[in-house]
Amino acid sequence: MVTAPWLLVQLLLLLLLTLVISSSLVHVAGAEGQTYWPLHPYCSTTGNYAGDTLSNRGFYNASVGEAPDEVFGLVGCYADRSWTQCHDCLYAAAAGIQSSCPFSREMKGAYDACVLSYSNVSSFVSSGVADLDVAFYTWNDSYVDDHVSMNQTRWKLLVDQLAPRASRSELRFANATVPYAETTMYGLAQCTRDLVAGECYRCLTKSVANLSSRLPNNTYGGIKGYGCYAIYSTRESLPVTVPPPLAPPLPSNLPPPLAQMPPSSNVPPPG
Repeated sequence: MVTAPWLLVQLLLLLLLTLVISSSLVHVAGAEGQTYWPLHPYCSTTGNYAGDTLSNRGFYNASVGEAPDEVFGLVGCYADRSWTQCHDCLYAAAAGIQSSCPFSREMKGAYDACVLSYSNVSSFVSSGVADLDVAFYTWNDSYVDDHVSMNQTRWKLLVDQLAPRASRSELRFANATVPYAETTMYGLAQCTRDLVAGECYRCLTKSVANLSSRLPNNTYGGIKGYGCYAIYSTRESLPVTVPPPLAPPLPSNLPPPLAQMPPSSNVPPPG
């Protein structure tokens, strides 16, 4: 029996949602009924599904189904959002994409607290090559007078310090601070965990260059892409959620369970 591809998409998103947050040990209610819309999502427009065919520490990619109806997916949590925010984001986004990208064979969307993508082609989701597309920017309307000093400090923090550290990190993110004027600049850099170190660094470097061009003197700004994320602030510290460690596997040399003995009849033996 062949499973409808769109049903496989729904099953995959449910699987990914369960796996990516299972290690958080946080019970969350209230996401039901909400719909999250991605900012400027990518939805394929050719070769799509017909309408009738419809925990891994904050990151997971997997697949369901069998060729030619196999579906590949990837989901991740942004490190400056809480587990609760990521849970709600993934739960609602999985429902929202059915409206924002109906029947699309390929989709990628970035949200405030999470990122996700799926496709019928594995390389679209996780090719090992950084996706340099920009999803959206975040910023405030507060500015500094010396944009040259701002850009130099931002580049030193995000590219010189954090990009190499995030690239080498098991979780593919890093945060730090540097002195700036009479205050402090806070920064965070993050990549999807399917990227190797070199691709993570390339993605972050490109993103910060875009950030410097788009927001030359804002006191706060961020750039969210499908492969990486960079953000800085000179006003307030940036919250960071470090995923809890995975539970250790059970030892393989445990003794087998004892066989259950039949209940005693309590009948005395014959005399």
